[in-house]
Amino acid sequence: MDSLPLADSLVLSGGFEAAAALAGSPDLLMNQEAYPPVLCLSAFQHADKRLMLCFKAYGQSLEFWCMSQMLTPTTYQVSEQWSGGLTLLRALS
Repeated sequence: MDSLPLADSLVLSGGFEAAAALAGSPDLLMNQEAYPPVLCLSAFQHADKRLMLCFKAYGQSLEFWCMSQMLTPTTYQVSEQWSGGLTLLRALS
């Protein structure tokens, strides 16, 4: 995070930001041609670090899930289907 431009103004997106993004841009989790992405709530950390919180499209439903992020019992995974968010905080004048 420190290496990003505007690092003092950027934070990981949480539940409010993800819900607002979904309300304003429902196509974030709609994809008629491929499996839709999982929208991770990057700012939240589960008490069990092997788990992550996310919004996920499941059929016609939008669901809130707590999913394992473990590839093996000791290896965290990175997935092309998961995406988190960054929120830019800025005062409006």
